[in-house]
Amino acid sequence: MLRKTAQSTPLTELRVAQVTRWIKETWIAQRPEHDWVIAGSNNICMDESVLAKFSDDEALEDEVLADDYRYQSSHSIQMDQYPVVYNWFGDGTLSQRSGAFVYTFAPSDDADDDNMTFEVLMTSYYVNDSQHLSHLACIPRDKMPVWSSFINACQRIRNPKKSVNVVGGNQTNYDPRVKLDDVIMDEELKQTILGDVDRFFRRGVGIYKKMNLNPFRKILLAGVPGTGKTMLCNALAHWAIEQDYKVFYISGADARGANFFKIQQTLAMSANANRPCLIMLEEIDAFLNDKQKSMILNVLDGVESFENEYGTLLIATTNYPEAIDDRVLKRPGRLDRIYIVPPAQDKAIVEQMLECYMGEMWQDEHRKIAKRLVGYPGAFIREVCVFAMTQAVDDDSVDEDNVHVSLALLEESFECLKTQIKARDALISQNPNGRDFGFAARANDISGD
Repeated sequence: MLRKTAQSTPLTELRVAQVTRWIKETWIAQRPEHDWVIAGSNNICMDESVLAKFSDDEALEDEVLADDYRYQSSHSIQMDQYPVVYNWFGDGTLSQRSGAFVYTFAPSDDADDDNMTFEVLMTSYYVNDSQHLSHLACIPRDKMPVWSSFINACQRIRNPKKSVNVVGGNQTNYDPRVKLDDVIMDEELKQTILGDVDRFFRRGVGIYKKMNLNPFRKILLAGVPGTGKTMLCNALAHWAIEQDYKVFYISGADARGANFFKIQQTLAMSANANRPCLIMLEEIDAFLNDKQKSMILNVLDGVESFENEYGTLLIATTNYPEAIDDRVLKRPGRLDRIYIVPPAQDKAIVEQMLECYMGEMWQDEHRKIAKRLVGYPGAFIREVCVFAMTQAVDDDSVDEDNVHVSLALLEESFECLKTQIKARDALISQNPNGRDFGFAARANDISGD
C-alpha cells in the first residue's frame, strides 16, 4: 500500500506525511498533557553556531524570549526513518543537520515558577533525493509566542545589525568594509546616486504614501565590467547600515542560481524588517530569463511586491544593459532611474586610482602614464598596478620591503594587459554564435591610447 502511494504522490508530500505521522505516534502520543501544534519551521534554529551563542549570557543578555523564557539546550533523539546526520563544510564547520532534536526552554532568572520548563520537537529531513532539507516543529500551543521569539532571536544572532544579510549564496551575512570615500569615480555622479538614495528614505517614502503607492524605488547601475559598480554598492551598504537601515544582498552563487524566488523572499523579509531597507541585486540580467521575466516585471511594477511602510530601495547592476528587455528599461516605473557608471574619464581620476592601488610603492613619475589609462575601467587600472608590483618582486634577490616599481615597468604592464584585451576581442569576434552583448565593441572603444 505504501509503495502504491509513493508512486501516485509526490515524494515531498509523502515524506511530510511520514514525518507528521511519526511525530504524532511517538512524540504527541506520549505527552497528552499538552495541546500540540505541528508547523513548518525555519532552518536557522538548526544552526549549532547560533545555538552555541545562547550560552553566552553576557553577549545575549537582551535575548530573553516571550513570556520571560530563555533557550536552555538541545539534544538529538532517534528518528527511525531519518537518523541524525551532520554535514560539514571543508573547513570543519557544520553546514546542516538532519534528524530529530529536542529543544528545552526554561523560565528566566526573574520568573517565579521553576516547573514551567517545556520542550519543542524539531525535525529536519530531506524532501527528496536532493540536498534540500525541510523542517517541522511540534510546539505546545500556548508556547507558540516563545517559539516565535526564539526564531527571531536566532535571526538576530546570525544576522547582526552591522552586517549585510545574504539571501542565497554560501554565506549568511558579511560586513561591508568599503566606504564612500574609498570609491574613486566621478564625484558628481557618486554624490548624485547617494543623494537619490538618501532623499528617497528621508522624503520620498512619505511622497509615495501620499500618492497611495508602494514606497518601493528601483535604481539600475549600468556599465562595462570593472567600472566600480560593486564597490559603490558595498559603500552604499556601509552607509545604509550606519543609518540603521536593513541591508540585503541577493546572491546567485549557489545551486539555485539566479532564481526569482530569492527576490520574492528578500522583499518579504524587507516587509517584516520594521525599518528602511536597501536591497542589492547584482547582474539583474541573469535573473531576467524567459521563464522568470514576467514574474520579475510584476515585482518591479509593484503589483506583486511586498510593502514595507518604511521604504525599500532596490539597487540592481548590469554589465550588459542591452541584454535587458526593453520592457524593463524603457517602461516608466519599473526602473525609476538608470545611472551609467563609465570607465575612468579624465586624468585626475586615473591618478587617484594609481596612487590608491600603488600604495607605498607610489612614485610621482607614475603620473606620466595616467593619460594613457583614461577610458579604461578601474579594475583594469588596478590590474596594471598589481601586475607591475608582482613583476617587481618576482626576483628572489629583491627585498619585498624595499621594492621600487619604475615607470617603465608600469608601462610594460599596461602594454602586456592591453595585448591580452586585443587577443580576447579577436577570440570573441571569431565566435559568430556567441552572445557578447556588445562587449567587444565597447572594449575596442577603450583599447586605444
